[in-house]
Amino acid sequence: MDEFLVPWKIVCYNVPVGLRVQTTYTNVQNSNVYENLSFAKLTNQVKYEEDSQMKKFSVKTVVAIGIGAALFFVLGKIAIPSFVANTNISLQYAILAMFATLFGPIAGALIGFIGHTLIDATSYGPWWSWIIASAVVGAIILISIVVFVVKSSGLFRSGKSTTQSTIAATTEAKHHNTTEKYTVDNYIGLSLEAAREAIDNKFKINVTEEYSDTYAKGLVMQQDPESDTELEEGKTIKLVVSKGQKIEDKVSVPDVRSKTKSGAQSELKAAGLKVSIKEAYSDDVAKGEVISQTPSHGSKVSKNTTVVITVSKGKKEDQTVSVPNLRYSTESEARSELKNSNLVLGSVLTEYSDSVEKGLVIRQRISSGSKVKKGTAVGIYVSLGPRQTATTADEESTTTDEE
Repeated sequence: MDEFLVPWKIVCYNVPVGLRVQTTYTNVQNSNVYENLSFAKLTNQVKYEEDSQMKKFSVKTVVAIGIGAALFFVLGKIAIPSFVANTNISLQYAILAMFATLFGPIAGALIGFIGHTLIDATSYGPWWSWIIASAVVGAIILISIVVFVVKSSGLFRSGKSTTQSTIAATTEAKHHNTTEKYTVDNYIGLSLEAAREAIDNKFKINVTEEYSDTYAKGLVMQQDPESDTELEEGKTIKLVVSKGQKIEDKVSVPDVRSKTKSGAQSELKAAGLKVSIKEAYSDDVAKGEVISQTPSHGSKVSKNTTVVITVSKGKKEDQTVSVPNLRYSTESEARSELKNSNLVLGSVLTEYSDSVEKGLVIRQRISSGSKVKKGTAVGIYVSLGPRQTATTADEESTTTDEE
């Protein structure tokens, strides 16, 4: 029987202060003192609560009893006929129910007892059986409400099972309060295996993976909670591990060498790449075709990467010319021939020559066939003819005299 009454008492003695059900149960649950409570200790706790409640029978409750009894008396004097013979509708019991609900079964019983006594005393004299019945009704109204609430909440089971639940909850609460806490380290940048070793079973681990352009595959790039956070043992740490760069974002650079500039541009743009063009001379690649490219073909790069292509300007023009043979040419002929070879006539010197007719080039300062830069000046030696001797001069003079 005591086992049945314990939870009932726990509830009833908390009702007078606004139906605060299970206060004692909550106190027991939150107190570490009751971790190993036996059923006898819990019963003593309930008795202590009973004594405390009796001491707390406040002035407010006494005033409520007085007001309730007065209202019960006044409304009891109002008789509302009903359709049943010799029966009236009594409004005072509605007031009785309200006050009993607000201030508890004791207040309800006293209001019913005092109010009904006053009604009988001012009419035909006390009728004790009805007076006691009104008091009982005042107490039963709240008790019925409490029983309904308790049954709905599942508390109205055997006292033993309720007590065991209380003790179990209290033990669990104490265990929770004594759980050791650890400081969370920084795991970002570590491999998942290294992070697991650092955690060392102090916490549970929840791992997810995401692509990253910053962290290599397999490295931790995010964690929750952050480092230096105090966390209870057994709680969960969330780690985000890198899957490396996303392959779908990479493209292969096509080979555009030996293709025309426009063809190379079209192919690179179709692959999602940008193009930058340089030009250079080439003896091997025809003008307008691609000599080389950077990055090289087959490379895996991100979309919109710029590929630099070098386009041929063709063969570089030869800046050297071959010196023509000017021997036996007149000065004017030598000048013209040099001009045709993109050369210029340099110094013109004269000298006697027995073999080269006067006025013709004996020799040139740069040998014919030599490779020189365009615009180079080429000097020549022009013949004055054979040198005249003294005998020859006398003969010429004699011949002149004879004539």
